[in-house]
Amino acid sequence: MVDPLDPPSSRSSRSSRSTHEHVVRVRYGETDRMGVVYHGEYLAWLDEARTELLRALGYPYDRLEAEGTGLVVRKADLRYRSPARFGDDVRVRVTVERVRGASLLLSYRLERVGDDHHLADAQTELAAVTFGLEPVRPTPIPEGVRRALEAAISTRDADA
Repeated sequence: MVDPLDPPSSRSSRSSRSTHEHVVRVRYGETDRMGVVYHGEYLAWLDEARTELLRALGYPYDRLEAEGTGLVVRKADLRYRSPARFGDDVRVRVTVERVRGASLLLSYRLERVGDDHHLADAQTELAAVTFGLEPVRPTPIPEGVRRALEAAISTRDADA
């Protein structure tokens, strides 16, 4: 168990080419009066983990945006299995499942660090869009990002 008095600077990441792991410490403001994480916070953790995945693959999200492309969430599916609580360290494992022309699918598994207790599963589907165009329309995923994401899938399949 972690010391809840330690600063929440424990947000850290670790990556292999196939699965990226990002750890978040549950902060008091992310919980309700019972010390249980508010359900919407999980979506923020997914966002944080996928941003760190792109960084680990060599393509930070700010670079993607500087090149005029954004990745917007088209669909999010989240299944809660057990509550996270104030002071827990939560490991978010994110895996690239599929890359298509203008979209990608990521899966996530959330576990409590220390006992690996399974907290939640999720998937997000993201669409690439070009900033500044109205109406917003899908655009092809930039080649550099596509190659990095496809390499992650290839490595995962080779490890299987």
